[in-house]
Amino acid sequence: MEKIKENTTYKEGDVVVYGSQGICRITGTEKMRVGGKSTVYFILNPVYRKNSKIFVPSDNEKLMEKMHSVIEKDEIDELIRNAAEDTSEWIENDAERKDFFKSALASGDRGKIINVIKTIRLHKTEREESGKRLHQSDEAFLKEAEALIYEEFAVVLGIEPVKVLDYIMDEISKL
Repeated sequence: MEKIKENTTYKEGDVVVYGSQGICRITGTEKMRVGGKSTVYFILNPVYRKNSKIFVPSDNEKLMEKMHSVIEKDEIDELIRNAAEDTSEWIENDAERKDFFKSALASGDRGKIINVIKTIRLHKTEREESGKRLHQSDEAFLKEAEALIYEEFAVVLGIEPVKVLDYIMDEISKL
């Protein structure tokens, strides 16, 4: 994952992924004085949440590490191939499962996030077949994971986020 550093080559108009905020467009930079210190901030607008703005201080390494380039199509295809081959075990302990999902999403690792989606979707199908519903917290993790992956894939593939699952399933069927 490419990280943006203070001496970055990123510029206004670039599309990046910013942590759990998902896909954002860099709309500019602005020098602001906060706490007596003057810092340059990247101004990010989430692509799928039009009325939001995120200000990221360029000198805050921890926050800057959350920002990375959008992947390429061939990387998407590789992630799909790897996900198809991955075996996922459901974690029965609610607290352990919650920690695992939270950690995977926070990592920003697309492979781990796709694994979360696959694991929860498989478990959801099993639950539905036995007339049960998915736990609310698992449903929330699924929604967050899908938003992160589907939004990025949609931007790269030039499709709507709601079409991404169909794309993934179509690619898996070709394997």
